[in-house]
Amino acid sequence: MHQTIHEDDNYLICRSVGSHYDDRQIFSNLSFSVPSGSLTQIYGANGSGKSTLLRLLVGLRKPDQGEISWQGDLWRSGWNGALTLPFFLDHHLSAHEQLSPRENLIAWHTLHTNEVSNSISINDALIKAGLKQVLDEPLRQLSFGQKRRAVLARLLITTSSWWFLDEPFNGLDQAAQQWLCTLLDSHVEKGGTVILTSHSKIAVKHSIDKIDLTKYCQDNTHV
Repeated sequence: MHQTIHEDDNYLICRSVGSHYDDRQIFSNLSFSVPSGSLTQIYGANGSGKSTLLRLLVGLRKPDQGEISWQGDLWRSGWNGALTLPFFLDHHLSAHEQLSPRENLIAWHTLHTNEVSNSISINDALIKAGLKQVLDEPLRQLSFGQKRRAVLARLLITTSSWWFLDEPFNGLDQAAQQWLCTLLDSHVEKGGTVILTSHSKIAVKHSIDKIDLTKYCQDNTHV
């Protein structure tokens, strides 16, 4: 983790950030910076605020204390100055069970790019995700791991350089985990940035900056 706060335009910076839920302080006094072209893992005890922190970083929530800045601008400007918006993957499935992997990916791509999807690129992404045999099967008929692969296929067609992934390895078998690690390595090699939450050891080639949120919890206990 980059504890020294940098002012470079290519850094995402948190300064003394804190967040609470109802009357309970989740974490506080959290300061770090994330440079572009890096991989950062957020981990910690249950209830330490891993998902909350990701939502703060992508602008879905505002910090209750401290400030977050990107490219030198405070977070009130959000990602408006970015060439591409960040890619955020929630730990929930965030897909339509009645639609097939192909239909889900086409719908997601169209919604996020305002363009009609290229069926070849969509098919290629799903095949690389290991879903060749179930391209047109309703998601409700697939295993949880296959559903996760269908959602993770978005990583293959997004143009965003900043990826925020909440527990992306959940529900994946060993082969799928290896595929995802290769995908993360490839993204970083191209200058992309990955910030993810995970309890697991991540078998990537690149170095990993780690943030243990438990250290910033008020009582350092599980919820």
